[in-house]
Amino acid sequence: NDCNLSDFRLVSTLGYSQSDIKALEELEGINVYPSYFLDALVKEETGESTVRILSLDSYGENNEVNALVLKEGRFPTSPDECLADGGSLLTATAIGEKITFYSGDDSEISDTLERTEYTVVGTFDSPMYIDKSSRGNTTVGNGSVKSVFYVPEENFKTEVYTQVYITADELRGINTYSEEYEKLSEEIMSRLEATGKIRETERYDEIISEATAKIDDARAELEEARSDAFAEFDKAEKLYEKIIQADTTQSEAYWGLILCKYGIEYVEEKYSHKRIPTVHRAQY
Repeated sequence: NDCNLSDFRLVSTLGYSQSDIKALEELEGINVYPSYFLDALVKEETGESTVRILSLDSYGENNEVNALVLKEGRFPTSPDECLADGGSLLTATAIGEKITFYSGDDSEISDTLERTEYTVVGTFDSPMYIDKSSRGNTTVGNGSVKSVFYVPEENFKTEVYTQVYITADELRGINTYSEEYEKLSEEIMSRLEATGKIRETERYDEIISEATAKIDDARAELEEARSDAFAEFDKAEKLYEKIIQADTTQSEAYWGLILCKYGIEYVEEKYSHKRIPTVHRAQY
């Protein structure tokens, strides 16, 4: 209770938008704490290890939910500082050490994190991690999280939150291992899942709508560019017609006229550098 340990942790492959957070906040007796996390790799002398990177809500302050117990040092006050797991299984997590994170898959970690190197300014214990042999499972690396780091929230570049912690007023003061807690937890989880199903459909529609809007914008740009190109072909066509009227023996003018009528241009191929005739008008 002193650390305001969360009752639930929600994770979604699509992440959580502001609309998702608002829907959760509308549930009575539910306290919502959106945040970010990323599983990555660090390099040690013995090889690569998998770690989990979590977000700190504010500079120089503890998080409101799942509050950390600071063992040494201080909380980060600049974006390139971090907290290291006090019970870490890594070899280099002392204050002053520099930690560099690497992607654990085909993506670039810089797509998700603003910076990849941080200086450790403090170590912590967390109520979320009691097991000293592991910090959880993951799809990154060998599948087992070896250590946890906290970095300032502004380092995460994703447009949506990647996880949400939940506390429930109904569960306050109830023994976590009691049947009463388990029963109430199941009831609350049912409410959360019901909201999740509604938001899944709405979020899918939102994503499709956004994607459709981007496609429509791209099509509009293409049509505009095509219209501009056709206008240039039409201008050239009139010039060739004038040349032919002046001299009917100009064979190159006839060929140019055909090229203009069907919007044909010779485009250089990327690898062979040959110029390939490309038709922009299927009919005239």
